[in-house]
Amino acid sequence: AVTIPFTEPGGELRHYRIIAMPYALEDPMIENMFEPVLGAYDKSRWRLVRYQNGRNVDYREGLSKTRMERGNGYWFNARQQANLQFGQAVVADNARSKPFQLQMQQGWNQIGNPYPFELDWTAVQEHNDFEIGPLLTYDHDNLSLSENATLTIFEGGFVWSDEAISIDIPVTARAAPAGGRISTKTSV
Repeated sequence: AVTIPFTEPGGELRHYRIIAMPYALEDPMIENMFEPVLGAYDKSRWRLVRYQNGRNVDYREGLSKTRMERGNGYWFNARQQANLQFGQAVVADNARSKPFQLQMQQGWNQIGNPYPFELDWTAVQEHNDFEIGPLLTYDHDNLSLSENATLTIFEGGFVWSDEAISIDIPVTARAAPAGGRISTKTSV
């Protein structure tokens, strides 16, 4: 079974995390993944939100897909501790010759790590033949987005794209053990 680490319950802005699923799940339906663990969707108890079409959209209020998809990031928050454990999963068949392809919309994109290892975002930028923006991850201590060179396992962030394009996220972009934050702040 796959478990997404979530250790900061509380329901406040500082408790939000951007989560992602790096595995192909046997049942990726959000309803079947979260509701057995957390109960029926109730924004006063837990929230799952995705940034799409220029705004944050709640899971039960118009989220464009009702499946948790590799490569997507999702805002998540719960008032109580949640053991997010999701059934059977397999590692995707991406390889050097077959990198993960991520569809980017024009503007801000909420992305998630599609691999079960940390990614060096600079290596992702250098791999593609066109300019890709820096990775901004949520700094819950400062309630802001901060530029970060590393995309952590089971996490996500935001990336700007000047146009709608498909980017490659190569398996060779695996981060060295010592990645880190850069202290640049911006807003979405």
